[in-house]
Amino acid sequence: MTGELDYLRGLLEGIEDRSRAQGCAWVNNARPGLTNEQIAALMAPTGLRLPPEAELLFSWHDGVDANPSQHARRILPPFEFYPLAERVQWYLDSWLPRVAEIADSAELARDDYWPAHFFPILDTGDRFNAAAVMVRCTSPDQSGPRDVLWSRPILLSGIESVREAPRQNSLISLFELWIGWLDDDSVLWNRDRAAWVVDDSARHRHTWAEAFG
Repeated sequence: MTGELDYLRGLLEGIEDRSRAQGCAWVNNARPGLTNEQIAALMAPTGLRLPPEAELLFSWHDGVDANPSQHARRILPPFEFYPLAERVQWYLDSWLPRVAEIADSAELARDDYWPAHFFPILDTGDRFNAAAVMVRCTSPDQSGPRDVLWSRPILLSGIESVREAPRQNSLISLFELWIGWLDDDSVLWNRDRAAWVVDDSARHRHTWAEAFG
């Protein structure tokens, strides 16, 4: 796992270097990373432990501060990078009540829809039609399989079966995709619009790209 985490950190640093070279808004507003102890303390109200890769993401940067410019938190399309404290609050206020509503419904198979141990680490920032990157967590005293799921849309805008969501066992594939986009100019930062511009043909050149909307 150590080698994979080192590789992932290199991908994250590569994304930041390439974004800085394009003058992207998020780089100047990135928050300092968290320690493992701070991550555990923030996650404590959820009763969940993040996978090591997700912990690394928030130790790299604790999200991006908002500012008036458009898509200020969008590190790459289509996902916004929120501070962990805001992710936790959203999980507690919006995610868990919806999961409980589904669990109480006799018409739905409980194991076929999003369970409470999936935690959204990135999303599109659209409250009513959000796409998200979900990670499967464990309780702090457990170990077990930890998946990464790409979901479009997520629970707030319509119930999507967890069995149908694109799935990977690593965040590495997501960030490899983004590095590929940046290196072949599939994604460029438009300074005038303060937004990312995506070459639509990129969706056909990269694995998983169609899952990102």
